Amino acid sequence: PGPRDAGGLAAPPRAPAGRSPDAAPPRAAVARVREVRTLPHPDYCELEAEAPHVARTAAPGQFVHVRIAEDAGGALLRRPFSIAGCEGDVLRLLFKKVGKLTRRLARLAPGDALDILGPLGRGYDLTVPPADHAVLVAGGYGVAPLLLLARTLRERGLAGRVHFLLGARTADQLLWRDRLAREAWLATRVATDDGSAGRKGTVLGLFEEVRASLTGSIRVYACGPMRMLGALAAGWPDLPLQAAVENQMGCGLGVCVGCVLPVAGATGYDRYVRICCDGPVFDGRLIDWAACPS
Repeated sequence: PGPRDAGGLAAPPRAPAGRSPDAAPPRAAVARVREVRTLPHPDYCELEAEAPHVARTAAPGQFVHVRIAEDAGGALLRRPFSIAGCEGDVLRLLFKKVGKLTRRLARLAPGDALDILGPLGRGYDLTVPPADHAVLVAGGYGVAPLLLLARTLRERGLAGRVHFLLGARTADQLLWRDRLAREAWLATRVATDDGSAGRKGTVLGLFEEVRASLTGSIRVYACGPMRMLGALAAGWPDLPLQAAVENQMGCGLGVCVGCVLPVAGATGYDRYVRICCDGPVFDGRLIDWAACPS
């Protein structure tokens, strides 16, 4: 890593990936809910809100920091959510009901207000040369930023063919499976741990199967659990990997230094990068995945 920045943290050996210097800065704004839908698996929901600034300026892989406006007694801190879609002025979020805030989000009605800060973080690097194949690997609701990325790669001619590999424990946890199937240009395959849909086993086994069938240049883009990302980086070190990390964040702006990851081969203060501002998308070779929490 290079010299420390003003916050005492390591400047990565190169930009981890993502937003160009002239990208629109984040803004805090009130967004109005358009719709909240419960997905076939009842633990998961999709929310659409009118958020013009975010929807018109966000890059694939960026996130927003959210709290419910005027929520007396609600969560003190915002919560991070991957940007799962942008159409016109509409922002889409995909989330699992796991705590107080997400359960409140699931009960919102059209017209309710959300306090949104974004877009935040560095997204997937879209300045890379085109590749013959882009392989997108999603674990669970790591699917959230990858459909937007797939469409962007196609629109910009950054891949001759886009492959979407989706893994989950069971068939009912394969999120957006129907939506992905409607994208005829997208080569979609699924894997489940119990074999209830697609290939039996993990999405990593499916990735190895697909990779072995491809010829030409390959770029890998992933989002999912830390262990999955680490296994991709360790198992296929010869392939360029951009990995979006899922993690809790306190401020979302790099100030609180509460969401750090260890840098491979570094020591002391230079050993860490902040997920919220140096990421959440990183070059897979930058992170010491073995030292990350599972």
